[in-house]
Amino acid sequence: MCMGRRKRKAAKAAAAEQARLNQLAADRQAEIDAQNQVMELEIKKQEEQVKTFQTSQETITAENLVAQQNFDAIKALQQTQFEEEQARIKQQNLVNQSVNQSLQVLSTKKKKKGQAPQAGQDFKKDGISNQARYNSPTKDLRVGSLKREGGVGVNLGG
Repeated sequence: MCMGRRKRKAAKAAAAEQARLNQLAADRQAEIDAQNQVMELEIKKQEEQVKTFQTSQETITAENLVAQQNFDAIKALQQTQFEEEQARIKQQNLVNQSVNQSLQVLSTKKKKKGQAPQAGQDFKKDGISNQARYNSPTKDLRVGSLKREGGVGVNLGG
Protein backbone atom coordinates (compact mmCIF):
# COMPACT_ATOMS: atom_id res chain seq x y z
CA MET A 1 0.00 0.00 0.00
CA CYS A 2 2.85 2.32 0.56
CA MET A 3 3.88 1.89 -2.96
CA GLY A 4 0.68 3.33 -4.31
CA ARG A 5 0.95 6.46 -2.27
CA ARG A 6 4.46 7.20 -3.48
CA LYS A 7 3.45 6.67 -7.07
CA ARG A 8 0.48 8.97 -6.71
CA LYS A 9 2.59 11.55 -4.92
CA ALA A 10 5.28 11.29 -7.62
CA ALA A 11 2.64 11.45 -10.34
CA LYS A 12 1.05 14.46 -8.66
CA ALA A 13 4.49 16.18 -8.38
CA ALA A 14 5.25 15.30 -12.01
CA ALA A 15 1.87 16.66 -13.06
CA ALA A 16 2.47 19.86 -11.10
CA GLU A 17 5.94 20.20 -12.63
CA GLN A 18 4.48 19.52 -16.08
CA ALA A 19 1.79 22.15 -15.49
CA ARG A 20 4.45 24.64 -14.38
CA LEU A 21 6.53 23.87 -17.48
CA ASN A 22 3.45 24.12 -19.71
CA GLN A 23 2.60 27.51 -18.19
CA LEU A 24 6.23 28.65 -18.67
CA ALA A 25 6.13 27.44 -22.29
CA ALA A 26 2.80 29.22 -22.83
CA ASP A 27 4.21 32.45 -21.36
CA ARG A 28 7.32 32.23 -23.56
CA GLN A 29 5.18 31.45 -26.62
CA ALA A 30 3.04 34.52 -25.83
CA GLU A 31 6.23 36.65 -25.66
CA ILE A 32 7.44 35.21 -28.96
CA ASP A 33 4.04 35.86 -30.56
CA ALA A 34 4.08 39.44 -29.30
CA GLN A 35 7.61 39.91 -30.66
CA ASN A 36 6.54 38.39 -33.99
CA GLN A 37 3.63 40.84 -34.22
CA VAL A 38 5.96 43.77 -33.51
CA MET A 39 8.41 42.47 -36.13
CA GLU A 40 5.62 42.04 -38.69
CA LEU A 41 4.52 45.63 -38.09
CA GLU A 42 8.11 46.83 -38.49
CA ILE A 43 8.47 44.80 -41.70
CA LYS A 44 5.30 46.35 -43.10
CA LYS A 45 6.54 49.78 -42.07
CA GLN A 46 9.90 49.14 -43.74
CA GLU A 47 8.20 47.87 -46.90
CA GLU A 48 6.13 51.07 -47.04
CA GLN A 49 9.29 53.13 -46.56
CA VAL A 50 11.03 51.19 -49.34
CA LYS A 51 8.05 51.84 -51.65
CA THR A 52 8.11 55.52 -50.72
CA PHE A 53 11.86 55.70 -51.33
CA GLN A 54 11.52 53.92 -54.67
CA THR A 55 8.79 56.31 -55.74
CA SER A 56 10.90 59.27 -54.66
CA GLN A 57 13.92 57.87 -56.44
CA GLU A 58 11.94 57.34 -59.64
CA THR A 59 10.64 60.91 -59.43
CA ILE A 60 14.13 62.29 -58.83
CA THR A 61 15.53 60.18 -61.66
CA ALA A 62 12.85 61.51 -64.02
CA GLU A 63 13.53 65.10 -62.92
CA ASN A 64 17.27 64.58 -63.40
CA LEU A 65 16.66 63.17 -66.87
CA VAL A 66 14.59 66.22 -67.81
CA ALA A 67 17.24 68.53 -66.34
CA GLN A 68 19.97 66.71 -68.26
CA GLN A 69 18.00 66.99 -71.50
CA ASN A 70 17.48 70.71 -70.87
CA PHE A 71 21.18 71.11 -70.12
CA ASP A 72 22.13 69.26 -73.31
CA ALA A 73 19.76 71.42 -75.35
CA ILE A 74 21.16 74.63 -73.85
CA LYS A 75 24.71 73.39 -74.35
CA ALA A 76 23.99 72.60 -78.01
CA LEU A 77 22.44 76.05 -78.48
CA GLN A 78 25.43 77.73 -76.83
CA GLN A 79 27.81 75.68 -78.97
CA THR A 80 25.95 76.78 -82.10
CA GLN A 81 26.02 80.41 -80.98
CA PHE A 82 29.71 80.10 -80.15
CA GLU A 83 30.49 78.69 -83.59
CA GLU A 84 28.46 81.46 -85.26
CA GLU A 85 30.32 84.06 -83.20
CA GLN A 86 33.66 82.47 -84.11
CA ALA A 87 32.71 82.60 -87.81
CA ARG A 88 31.67 86.26 -87.41
CA ILE A 89 34.94 87.10 -85.66
CA LYS A 90 36.91 85.31 -88.37
CA GLN A 91 35.05 87.30 -91.02
CA GLN A 92 35.65 90.54 -89.09
CA ASN A 93 39.34 89.69 -88.81
CA LEU A 94 39.52 89.22 -92.59
CA VAL A 95 37.84 92.60 -93.08
CA ASN A 96 40.22 94.23 -90.60
CA GLN A 97 43.20 92.63 -92.31
CA SER A 98 42.13 93.95 -95.71
CA VAL A 99 41.52 97.43 -94.20
CA ASN A 100 44.96 97.36 -92.60
CA GLN A 101 46.54 96.37 -95.89
CA SER A 102 44.68 99.18 -97.64
CA LEU A 103 45.85 101.63 -94.98
CA GLN A 104 49.43 100.49 -95.47
CA VAL A 105 49.12 101.10 -99.18
CA LEU A 106 47.62 104.55 -98.56
CA SER A 107 50.22 105.47 -95.97
CA THR A 108 53.14 104.65 -98.26
CA LYS A 109 51.56 106.17 -101.38
CA LYS A 110 53.33 109.56 -101.36
CA LYS A 111 56.49 108.54 -99.53
CA LYS A 112 59.96 107.79 -100.58
CA LYS A 113 60.59 104.21 -101.48
CA GLY A 114 62.17 102.22 -98.69
CA GLN A 115 60.67 104.32 -95.92
CA ALA A 116 58.48 102.24 -93.65
CA PRO A 117 55.26 103.62 -92.21
CA GLN A 118 55.66 104.93 -88.70
CA ALA A 119 53.18 105.39 -85.90
CA GLY A 120 53.21 108.50 -83.78
CA GLN A 121 50.98 111.00 -82.04
CA ASP A 122 49.54 114.06 -83.63
CA PHE A 123 50.27 116.88 -81.19
CA LYS A 124 48.47 119.69 -83.04
CA LYS A 125 45.33 119.05 -80.96
CA ASP A 126 45.10 119.92 -77.30
CA GLY A 127 43.13 116.80 -76.50
CA ILE A 128 40.32 118.93 -75.03
CA SER A 129 37.37 119.62 -77.25
CA ASN A 130 33.96 121.20 -76.87
CA GLN A 131 32.42 118.67 -79.24
CA ALA A 132 30.28 115.91 -77.77
CA ARG A 133 31.80 112.78 -79.27
CA TYR A 134 33.53 109.59 -78.36
CA ASN A 135 37.18 110.16 -77.64
CA SER A 136 38.96 107.07 -78.78
CA PRO A 137 42.21 106.18 -77.01
CA THR A 138 43.76 105.91 -80.49
CA LYS A 139 42.49 109.29 -81.75
CA ASP A 140 45.91 110.96 -81.66
CA LEU A 141 47.73 108.07 -83.30
CA ARG A 142 48.59 108.42 -86.96
CA VAL A 143 49.75 105.99 -89.56
CA GLY A 144 52.60 107.22 -91.73
CA SER A 145 55.04 110.02 -91.32
CA LEU A 146 52.91 112.95 -92.49
CA LYS A 147 50.47 114.62 -90.15
CA ARG A 148 47.93 115.07 -92.93
CA GLU A 149 47.67 111.31 -93.51
CA GLY A 150 47.59 110.56 -89.78
CA GLY A 151 44.83 108.98 -87.83
CA VAL A 152 43.40 105.61 -86.99
CA GLY A 153 39.89 104.24 -87.41
CA VAL A 154 37.31 107.07 -87.50
CA ASN A 155 40.14 109.63 -87.29
CA LEU A 156 41.61 108.78 -90.70
CA GLY A 157 42.53 111.64 -92.93
CA GLY A 158 43.55 114.13 -90.31
